[in-house]
Amino acid sequence: MRKRLACLSRADLLNLAELSHATAKTKSIEGATALFRSLEALLPLRGAVWVLARWDVNGEMCGVHQLLNFGYPPEWLALYRERRYDRVDPVLRGDQSGNGIQLWSRAFTRARSADEHSFVDACMAFDLREGMTAGVGGVRGFRSHLSFWGGDLERAARHRTVIECLAPAFHDFLGRLMAVTPGEPEKSLTRRERQTLYWAGFGKTTWEIGRIVGISERTVMFHLGNAMEKLNARNRVHAIAKAAQCGILDHPP
Repeated sequence: MRKRLACLSRADLLNLAELSHATAKTKSIEGATALFRSLEALLPLRGAVWVLARWDVNGEMCGVHQLLNFGYPPEWLALYRERRYDRVDPVLRGDQSGNGIQLWSRAFTRARSADEHSFVDACMAFDLREGMTAGVGGVRGFRSHLSFWGGDLERAARHRTVIECLAPAFHDFLGRLMAVTPGEPEKSLTRRERQTLYWAGFGKTTWEIGRIVGISERTVMFHLGNAMEKLNARNRVHAIAKAAQCGILDHPP
């Protein structure tokens, strides 16, 4: 992840930090919509949809528990449900297997059966050609799926890095918003861990944090790594969001 972050500008890092803070404070659908509108300023995004679905032990979707739409064509979502495309959607199936970010155009090439090709043709008819889907497992067989749709979304490493950084925080706040994600107890962070997280929350680089706090880059990475582990965060942006949610970043440590 550190190498991929190199493709982000200082402005990108600051925007990621601000968005991660915002996810911790968002408590309404209107606020969630505003967050996705802010994301459109960072990415060539046309829409996003979040789905919480239940899967059985055989890898079959048992049904959608929650769905929030932020810009997808409603007609497409109605058609998807009517034709039970979840049974043949190669993007959803690749995401359910836990293979990280799924690129739609690449997943479409896995279509083999007539039903799968029919699904891909329907996507093309709605201009759903390029996008990314990120999933995360939950409790009791549930899995959270977050899909981002955009015409040029797959064409730059920067876009994928932004989504990889933000997806865990977005999964958390959407689940919390819909009251389906159990809260985790706050873990004890040391003063150094709070310091490094606090400055990371302002979009500071590892080198800049080291200069501010008076420690080496290696030591900054050590403290940030410990903080991520204690907060059960998947990346630095996710850790910032969780720390903000706990109120850890409200005041300088």
